[in-house]
Amino acid sequence: MNLIELVLVIVIVGVLAGAVMLHVIGGIDGWNPVQIREGIFAEGRRAMDRLDREIGWGIGGDRNVLAATASALQFIPTPPASYPDVTFSKAAGSSDVRRWVTAGGSPTGSTLIANVSDFSLTYYGMAGNLLAAPIVGTGQDTDIWAIDLTLTLQVPFGSPNAKTMTFKQMIYPRNFLRENK
Repeated sequence: MNLIELVLVIVIVGVLAGAVMLHVIGGIDGWNPVQIREGIFAEGRRAMDRLDREIGWGIGGDRNVLAATASALQFIPTPPASYPDVTFSKAAGSSDVRRWVTAGGSPTGSTLIANVSDFSLTYYGMAGNLLAAPIVGTGQDTDIWAIDLTLTLQVPFGSPNAKTMTFKQMIYPRNFLRENK
């Protein structure tokens, strides 16, 4: 084998290795979006489960819903804690859904979930009717029967190439009296 044959073999092996690597890299690039979607799904499921648990079990009763808007829900928790109320909301311009607790007159918030591009609450009455303006307030029997929660996550947040996933869940507060009102 002379020098020309050796160089020729090295070039051919290099070209073949390059072609094989293109297929391997393509497979790896195909795997990465799957991992991103799995991460978004796991994060969204955790948030939805926590919201279902805290709203579904946490509202102290029919008279404990203080405010109910499309972007926030405020209520008195069960059992009554050292803080008077809990609020779940997403502030305009923010990408976080936060759980606010008012203690001593000043609210403190903790991030429940980040990278949220949409958070909305829709309220329904006992007959399944949409409630545009639910009855709420201290001492008021609310007419809310169910809460439809929609949450859209976006990773990376604000990027034009972001991946999004939307979660929807109907929450039925468990401590409400379920009699005809």
